[in-house]
Amino acid sequence: MIQLTPMPWLDVFLFTYANRFQDHPVEFIHAHEGMEFLYVHEGMGQLILNGRQYRIEPHMLLFYQPFQIHSFNMDIPYTRTLLKIKLPLDERFGALFPSIHAFISSLIHLQPEEQVFLLNERQDLELVSQFRLLNETLALTPHSDRRQHFFSFLAPFLSYLQTRIIAGSHLPGHLLQPRASRHIEIVMDWLEQHYQEQFQLEKLASEIHLSPSYLSRMFRSHTGNTITEYINKKRLEEASLLLLTTSLPVSQISSKVGYADVTYFCRIFKKRYGTAPLHYRTDYR
Repeated sequence: MIQLTPMPWLDVFLFTYANRFQDHPVEFIHAHEGMEFLYVHEGMGQLILNGRQYRIEPHMLLFYQPFQIHSFNMDIPYTRTLLKIKLPLDERFGALFPSIHAFISSLIHLQPEEQVFLLNERQDLELVSQFRLLNETLALTPHSDRRQHFFSFLAPFLSYLQTRIIAGSHLPGHLLQPRASRHIEIVMDWLEQHYQEQFQLEKLASEIHLSPSYLSRMFRSHTGNTITEYINKKRLEEASLLLLTTSLPVSQISSKVGYADVTYFCRIFKKRYGTAPLHYRTDYR
């Protein structure tokens, strides 16, 4: 049976192995800090990324760039392994692994040819084996030592992606277009840093030098949500992750994601996920 060992953010990464959802379909439109790699163990669904629609199925590996908007919908049961890497990485990592560090830079700053990969049988076995080993290693490792064990995993993992899955599309000398810098990604970056705070449209518009009316229209056209709706969804997604990856009390999680009233937080959390926060922790951890 697949076991889940959720791990909290440790400066540079977040990792959850074989997290299974079976009560409610998974639906979201968002972007986030850092790179994300998502492996699908089971489940069928749909992804919209860069204006393209993908059918998602088991044995797929998905890659998202920092602050890249994606719409993701999965039917249940759905099981995933999730790896998020915050950036920039430690300078010592770049000094030890210069070519891999350059590969990371290309993933961040260039426009990838593909971000959705259906793995063949060998790739699937090898990649799942790497994730399983990391999961077991972190579970056996004291909290203070997990960061160094993660780095020992990261270099061969990225090397495997570069040489076996992405198959050279980001190797030096391969011409790729620079990733476009768009207003929406600047907005997503800002929201990532400030979603816990009371939102003021005028403040955001002023800081990124756009009019409030244009900003509101632009955001809704890209996400289908108002900024306030997006912030509430973002807060609840972060709360659900904290419930799985920490032992913080619900009141502290509520405050941490931006809700001063824990009763209100519990009510809207149940409306979104169909269960109370503590039951969510018990059911999915």
